[in-house]
Amino acid sequence: MTLEEKCKEYQKILVDEYRESHKEETEGLTDEEVALMNPLSDYEFIVLIGNELTSINKEIVEIMQDIKYTEARMNEPNVHYQEVTECRTDIVNDNRRLQVLRDKYDSLKRILLERENKDERSR
Repeated sequence: MTLEEKCKEYQKILVDEYRESHKEETEGLTDEEVALMNPLSDYEFIVLIGNELTSINKEIVEIMQDIKYTEARMNEPNVHYQEVTECRTDIVNDNRRLQVLRDKYDSLKRILLERENKDERSR
């Protein structure tokens, strides 16, 4: 995802929220017209991307805790071999999910960096 695509995504969120809270005023208007009434500011962009990064980070931490718990469960004595097999499968699935989240987190950080670099160049 690029910076421009992310800005459009966030602008769409703002348009939807504005439409919801100002139903009569936005009735019959296009998304572009509503966006002109409520444009995406730098502050809102930072808040939205920050919320998204925080949410992803929380999910990463939860998955890592699940992996540790599952590994500990596997290492307990008297654990049935079938449960060990299920634990291994869970760990593999968690690691896949973890990689997807890390890739998304890195992508958002790159978008944030790209935005900061763009701001520096425009000064």
